[in-house]
Amino acid sequence: MVGLYMLHQIKTKIPEIASDLNGIYRDDGLIKMRNTSGRFRENITKKLHSLFRSHGLKITVAGTGPQANYLNVTLNLSDKTYQPYSKPNDSSIYINARSNHPPRVLKNIPESVQRRIQDISSSKDIFDKSKQGYEKKLGENGYNKTLHYNDVTTSKKKKKKKKKKK
Repeated sequence: MVGLYMLHQIKTKIPEIASDLNGIYRDDGLIKMRNTSGRFRENITKKLHSLFRSHGLKITVAGTGPQANYLNVTLNLSDKTYQPYSKPNDSSIYINARSNHPPRVLKNIPESVQRRIQDISSSKDIFDKSKQGYEKKLGENGYNKTLHYNDVTTSKKKKKKKKKKK
């Protein structure tokens, strides 16, 4: 709710960027500004700091180029691509394959990781470049799985069978 409130505040108190793409998720925010002159950015940054400070919040404004790391994705607005991103100190931990979790849960870990990486990769090439780190982490936790890019247009979804009523 705070995120929605702050988006509303940004749109009403800083109308210069009201029409730009804005998003806030928990403690991460993203604003794409069309006017990229240095003075304009500086002015908007000051207004954002002031607005957040008036609500007892602090923000860090970073980035001036066409690329942004937002949540777990790097967005490139120049070539309209996106790829997985993890913070430099990130150490993902997966459930060990030899743990006492139900077999169905353990079986789905590598598939879930594969699906997540594919969902945040704009192409097969980006997926292939990104998968090595994830495969290594899975291997460290006892999974022997090579991650593969599944073309969405050719993947088959399971259809539920309808029960016949008597």
